[in-house]
Amino acid sequence: PQRLGSSLKPGSAMGLCVSWTLQSRVAWDRAHRTLGRVLFWGGLIGLATCPVVPPFTSIAMWFGTVALAVAAALMESRRTWRLDPDRGRPA
Repeated sequence: PQRLGSSLKPGSAMGLCVSWTLQSRVAWDRAHRTLGRVLFWGGLIGLATCPVVPPFTSIAMWFGTVALAVAAALMESRRTWRLDPDRGRPA
């Protein structure tokens, strides 16, 4: 079975489109793998805590999870791009 994240291609309308993910396929893949993992585990934690936390706290946790996922993906993709010998040059 093919996962959604593995079908996203660099330069598509969806995905984390920053200069270094567009220049390196490895950085693109690592960024989206990181995003998927953080969002998956954050979602499970959110589902588990939903019955015991107030709605406002639950919404704040959701926004925090998304922000954490994006930040982690940006850091991982930038690190990967810097180490990728096949990365493209800026246009």
